[in-house]
Amino acid sequence: MNSLTSLPALPASLTTLYCHSNSLSSIPTLPVSLILLDCEGNLLTFLPALPSSLITLYCSGNIITCLPVLPGSLQQLYGANAGYTCLPNKPAALTSITGPSVLCDSISTSGSTSFCQGGSVILSATTGNSYLWSTGSTTQSIVITNAGSYSCVVNMSCGNETSNTITVTVNPLPTVSFSLLPDTTQLHHYIAVNNSTGLPPLSYDWSWGDGTHDSIPYPSHTYADSGVYTICLSVTDSTGCTNTFCDSSYHIMRTTNYMVYIDVMNPLLTGNKEVNLQTAQVTLYPNPATNQITILSSSFHNEVVAVSIMNVLGQEALSYSLSFGEGRGEAIDISKLSAGMYFLQMKTENGSLTKKFVKE
Repeated sequence: MNSLTSLPALPASLTTLYCHSNSLSSIPTLPVSLILLDCEGNLLTFLPALPSSLITLYCSGNIITCLPVLPGSLQQLYGANAGYTCLPNKPAALTSITGPSVLCDSISTSGSTSFCQGGSVILSATTGNSYLWSTGSTTQSIVITNAGSYSCVVNMSCGNETSNTITVTVNPLPTVSFSLLPDTTQLHHYIAVNNSTGLPPLSYDWSWGDGTHDSIPYPSHTYADSGVYTICLSVTDSTGCTNTFCDSSYHIMRTTNYMVYIDVMNPLLTGNKEVNLQTAQVTLYPNPATNQITILSSSFHNEVVAVSIMNVLGQEALSYSLSFGEGRGEAIDISKLSAGMYFLQMKTENGSLTKKFVKE
C-alpha cells in the first residue's frame, strides 16, 4: 500500500501487477504476458486494453465507467463497487464474478415473453445514460402487450450499446360460446350446443350456476333445486390460455313442480346442408319412444337408407341399413338404449338428414 498517482511503463515480461490501495487515475499499457492484475482501491475511471493472457482481474473500489473487452482467458473477475454496471462480454472461461454480471447488451424480462392475449411483460434495458427502444420509447423499461421483436440502444459512458433482440409471443384466447335453447319435443328439457374452438387439446369447466361443475365437452345436467340459473363455460387450450362465456339470453328456472334437464351437444349434430334429403318429409313416432321407434316417409321409393343413432356426444349407439318400400314405415328396436336424447341420421346417395328423438 502506497500513495502512487502514476506508474511507469511496464516491462514486456511482467506477469503479475499489484498496485491496489493507491491513488492511481490511470494505468499504462499492459504487457501481453500479464496473467494477474490487482488494481483495487484506486481512482481509476477506465482500464487499458486487457492482454489475451489475463486470467485474474481485481478492480473493486474504483470509479470505472466501462470495462474494456474481457479476454477469453479470463477466469476470475472481482469488481464489487468498481463503478461499472454491466459487462461488455462474458468469456466462456469466466466462472467467478464478484460485482455486476449482466451484459451491457442484454434485456431483462419481468416474466415470460410468451403469454395469453390480454397479458403483458415488462422489458428492461441495462442501466445507462439514455435509452432508445425499437418502439420509440426512451425509458429504461417498457410494457409490452403485442407480439413482435424488441431491442434497445443504450447510451453508456463509453459509447452506445445495442441490446439483444427479445421476441414476444401473444397467444390468442380460445373462442368460447354455446347456444342454449328449449327442446320443442320434450318439456323442461334444454339443449346447449357447444361451439367452442381453440388450440387442442381443450379442457372444459361447465359451471351450472348451482355450485356444480362438469369437465367434459358435452355433459348432461339436472337441476335439483328451484331457482334461476346462469350457465358459464370456461375453456383452456394447450397454451394455457383461458376464456369464459356465460349465457345471458335465457335463464334456466326450475320450480317445485318439475325437474329441468340440460344436454350439451356437438354442433356437428345440429343439422346438415344437403338439400335433396333435407326436403324429404320424415316423421319419427312415437316421440318420445320406449322400445321402438318408427321412421315414416313418403319420400323414399324402394331405396336403401343407412341409419345411424347417435347420443348427444356424437357417439354411434346403433346402426341399420333399411330398405324403404312404397309408403311403408320401418320400425327400429331401441329397447337397449339408455334414457335420454338421441339423433337419428339417415344417409342416401342424395344426401343426409338428422332427426331428434327422446328415449324414455
